[in-house]
Amino acid sequence: MSLQIESKQNGVSVVTAGQLAKDITILSVVAAQSVVLIQVKANGVSQTNGSPGLFTAQITSSTNIYIERAVTGGWSCEIYWQVIEFSSDVS
Repeated sequence: MSLQIESKQNGVSVVTAGQLAKDITILSVVAAQSVVLIQVKANGVSQTNGSPGLFTAQITSSTNIYIERAVTGGWSCEIYWQVIEFSSDVS
């Protein structure tokens, strides 16, 4: 069985220094048929001063993704996100 892509959407959102979580509104998708991918770009982070921390993302409703930072503090980060909706359930 091969999965076919029904829709794709993407964007960028800023998580400020000290902010632990953020909700992002998206166009409606079927959550069970969708995945969210993120890439993090930290502002002010170099190889000598550390990492922005671990982020996770999940689709919490048909129109929302939730981004969460694993640790407090850190730098302001740009979160590049992409939601891909497939023609059938993904697991």
